[in-house]
Amino acid sequence: MDKVKILAIAPYEGLASIITKATQAREDITLTVRVGDLEAAIHTVENISWDQYDVLLSRGGTAKMLKHHIDLPIVEIPVSVYDVLRALKTAELYAKKVAVVGYDSITECSSHLKNMLQYSIDLYTINETSNLKQLFNQLKKKDYDLLLCDMVSYQYARKLGLNALLITSGEESILIALEECIRITRAYRTTKAQRDLLLHYLTEDCHEAFIYSYTGDLEFTTMAQSKQNLLVFNTLQNKIDSYRSVPFVFDEITLDDRSLLIRGQHVQISGQTHIVLYLNFEVRAPIIGVQENLLLDDNPIEKKSLNDTLFQMLRTIYSRELIETMDSYANSAYPILISGQSGCGMEAVVHYIYESTIENKKGIVTFDCHQIKEKKWDYLFNNSNSALLHSGITLYFKNVDQARPSQIMKLIDFMEQSSFSKYNRIIFSSTMDQGESAEEICDYIKNHTSCCFLALPPLNASRDRIPAILSVYMNNLTMETGKQIIGFTPEAMEALQKFNWTDNYSQLLRIVRSLAIVTNKAYIDVQNVQSSLNMEKSNHLSSSALSNHPLDINQTLDKINFDIIQCVLNEENGNQSKTAERLGISRTTLWRLLK
Repeated sequence: MDKVKILAIAPYEGLASIITKATQAREDITLTVRVGDLEAAIHTVENISWDQYDVLLSRGGTAKMLKHHIDLPIVEIPVSVYDVLRALKTAELYAKKVAVVGYDSITECSSHLKNMLQYSIDLYTINETSNLKQLFNQLKKKDYDLLLCDMVSYQYARKLGLNALLITSGEESILIALEECIRITRAYRTTKAQRDLLLHYLTEDCHEAFIYSYTGDLEFTTMAQSKQNLLVFNTLQNKIDSYRSVPFVFDEITLDDRSLLIRGQHVQISGQTHIVLYLNFEVRAPIIGVQENLLLDDNPIEKKSLNDTLFQMLRTIYSRELIETMDSYANSAYPILISGQSGCGMEAVVHYIYESTIENKKGIVTFDCHQIKEKKWDYLFNNSNSALLHSGITLYFKNVDQARPSQIMKLIDFMEQSSFSKYNRIIFSSTMDQGESAEEICDYIKNHTSCCFLALPPLNASRDRIPAILSVYMNNLTMETGKQIIGFTPEAMEALQKFNWTDNYSQLLRIVRSLAIVTNKAYIDVQNVQSSLNMEKSNHLSSSALSNHPLDINQTLDKINFDIIQCVLNEENGNQSKTAERLGISRTTLWRLLK
């Protein structure tokens, strides 16, 4: 038997990986996978021909929506009890007030689990006629810690900045769907062979054929119903009334660069009259004319990609109060100074403010003060094409603590004299703990610009938020990798919360990403976490303490170890507990080595 040709539309990358893996060892399937949201899926199916595939495979709301856009058999990947249970277990670890939002395939399964296991969750079922905007505005007011969603509701929740997890599909659900694809294809192939034979004889003397009812409804066509062919469909629909009045049809229509020749007749089938039309196309010679000048976008500003993980997780990382402050600042006319430690997500905050701003959204220009040479500063003030001469834009001066005081003074003098900030958004950022010069620059900006100040808290001051942050991030990793990791064991989570995060959220997400890649269990355990954290401590020692305090290696090993301990002890201001924790040893061992 011929192989079953499956087109799989995966709403997220991880699902594509699982489908591909599930079919690798099978000799009865030929698989094509496309990854994309609903809009991309519709574009894909509108541009395929009937002969390319036997069946289309997708899941949830995407599969339901695609049924309106293609005549190919569609198999929906089922939502299993395991899929929903995995999501509920993840939510149980990190959130108190939880709701499940999605199509009935998800909420029905969730309802059974809720009753059996006595889960305290709310259920919201959506359908094709649901008013998602009204529903999610209601959910936003109810202050849920977490929403468990299918892809349609997940994307809508993320647009509104709500914390949401996507209920992902596991391998067991994929295997069930693949067997259904094979069953449907075997049943469909006899019908398809008869259809192909009909198409052959219908189009033997023409390019395409259309069959209409006598009332003008399209009953059958050999032409793909795509955007490229929309003009043909609309033209015939407008002409069908005139074809009803004559038993034989002979017509010629000009469409773009083609002549459409139409012939047809009325046919009686089972007492009903049908209008059968045969189409032939003839290409006309192109008309050569004068090409108009193209309007060029002379705005040199390029928007930065917003697909950054920290940007997507901003509402999870920071408290509601801080997000509300950002929203208020975004809609004020004052400059903004953002300060925080390395890895706190300052870039993400800048772009969040830019996206939340009602005005000044013609583009964002970034100036990294750490890299700009004096010549570029002169260009900024003296060139006629300088960004300072635009209006309605956002200027982001990154790392102002790395600029020379004279440069910042010149910039602020320009702002005061030109009223530049009235017509544009100005954002500064400064990394904390960069010395007295950096503090003086930040104080100067605060005192001379009446700016709004935003201090981003370090991760070490927000350890209680780590479980919520990781619940959302693990879901993102599941979508990327296809791994079905529920979360962390309590001991592993405790180790993460106790760790001294020197590079904050960037460091946390980097370590967790590595853990997810190497873990093959449902839960990441404390052994793996501790191993990664110990490796991180070692790297931190070599990159920070030792770089600031060069070692003399022309001495004994005991003396080298003693010097290393002294370096770390100095950095921890003499705190032996923190020093021992960073070195991965006990306080007793530290005391012995110091002696």
